[in-house]
Order: sequence, then C-alpha cells, then structure tokens
Amino acid sequence: MKYTIREWEMPTFFADSQKEKAFTVKRNSLGAGESVIKTLHYHNRFEIGICTEGEGECYIADRIYRYSPGCIQIVPPKIPHRPNTDEGVRRSWKWILFDGVKLLSGAGINPAEILPIIQKAQALGGVFTREELGNIANAIDILSECADISDEYTNISQALAVGNFLTLAARYEGEPLTYSNNNASEHRLTEVIDFIAEHLDSPELLSEEALAKRYSMSVSNFRRIFKLHCGISPKSFIIRSRMAYAEYLLRKTDLSVSEISNRVGYGEVSGFNRVFKRFFLLSPRAYREMIETS
Repeated sequence: MKYTIREWEMPTFFADSQKEKAFTVKRNSLGAGESVIKTLHYHNRFEIGICTEGEGECYIADRIYRYSPGCIQIVPPKIPHRPNTDEGVRRSWKWILFDGVKLLSGAGINPAEILPIIQKAQALGGVFTREELGNIANAIDILSECADISDEYTNISQALAVGNFLTLAARYEGEPLTYSNNNASEHRLTEVIDFIAEHLDSPELLSEEALAKRYSMSVSNFRRIFKLHCGISPKSFIIRSRMAYAEYLLRKTDLSVSEISNRVGYGEVSGFNRVFKRFFLLSPRAYREMIETS
C-alpha cells in the first residue's frame, strides 16, 4: 500500500517478556478513541495483524500507512510500530505473534537452516491488501486458523504454518522494508537499545557514563552518536522507555504501582508518579482505573 514518510523521532522500545510463548494470538476490540499502546514499540518476534473493523494509521519504522478493514499489517522483529485509530472510530484487530527460530527449532529443524530464511523474510513489512500479498495472505489465514485449534497436533501444525509463511515471505519481490543501515555505529546502537530495554530495572547500568564505558566510547561521543541516529539524548530515551514499559505493565498485569515503579528503575514511587503523570496526564493509579472502567 502507499505510505508517507513521517518526520523522524526516537521510537520508544520495550522488550518482550522472556516467558512469551513461541506462538500466540491476541484479539482486541476497542471503543472509539481508545488506544492500546501509546508509544512506538518493538517485539523480538514477528507480529501480524488482521484488521476486522476501524480505520486509522499504522506507524511502521519511518512509514505511515492508512489502514481499513481487511488490511494486513506485517511487522518483522525489532521494527518499531504502532497502530493509531482515527478519532471517534472503533477498531478491532486479530494479532498473531511468533518466534520463528524457537518454533521451528523446537520442531527439529536445524537453526542454521532457519536463520537465512528468516533474515530474508524480515524484508517483508508494512500494511497490505490481500491482493498485494497473494499467496502470503493465504498463509496468514492458515496461521490464524492454527490459533483457534488446540489438540495433540497443535505444535506441529503451528510450526508448519510458520514455516510456510516464512518461505513465502522470503520469496517476496515487492518493495523491501528498510529501517537501519549497515554502518558500525548503527549496529552498536541497536545493541545499546536492546541492553536498555532489558535493564530498565537497573538504573546503575543505564547512566550515560556506564553505557558509554560498556560500548567503549567516550561519553561525549556516545551522546553524539545516539542523538545523531535517534534524535534525542540517551537520558531522554531511557525515560521514555521506562514510561512505555510502565504503561504496558499497568494494562497487562496486576502488579502494584510500587512493584511497577521498581520494575522500571525508580526507587521512590513519588518520583515515578511524577514522571508518569508528565507523560500520560494521569497518575499511574488513575490511569489504571481509567483502563479498567473503559
């Protein structure tokens, strides 16, 4: 589908939980004006979304797509994304998330044979009509059907369906999704972002000085490279990451505000409350109450 390029800004990342299953399906139906995730985020897995209701925009990497019912969103691992529903419009999506390496190696396939296919498949990303995807859309239908069946054949059927999708995606000849270039500093920055996402609860590891030392840079050079590629300072990025993950935990878990404060690296709940309110205009407790009553 056609897309426009959004003005560059630093997307906010948070990592998947290590406890996530190799293959999961999630559904959400949201009332008018609601939004599941307020920030750009990434997964360490493929995410496929099938829109059944609603219209709006999907942000994927630096692209903005318009979506409508019947559209299919495909997001490879570690690509920042977020759906944004038009104001006053109700939306409904079915989401399929899977870890190709984990699923196929669990079915007995050599990981060395899987990785080249997955790497090629990761060029397929964006929002598409069924006609644009052709056989890939049919493969996604099979993935969706696998999610609705649970019996003694579930694991192998999921592995076969994922393998079918990945091989078709690897052969895709349309415009590739490109997000990062191949220079060394960009690759190092990806490592930094992953490290931050995995250590949000460890403030002693996330100072600019500690991060610069970890990646063998001077503090000034680290700040310069980070801001060059990301548009904001490392400190601002870490705060945004913490707030994004806190918002996610408020929606998805029953953890107390105090526990969430610790999970995102704040020793004092008062400080956490103050920063969260600056981003979301409500205290964490009030934000959770709003979600529960909406």
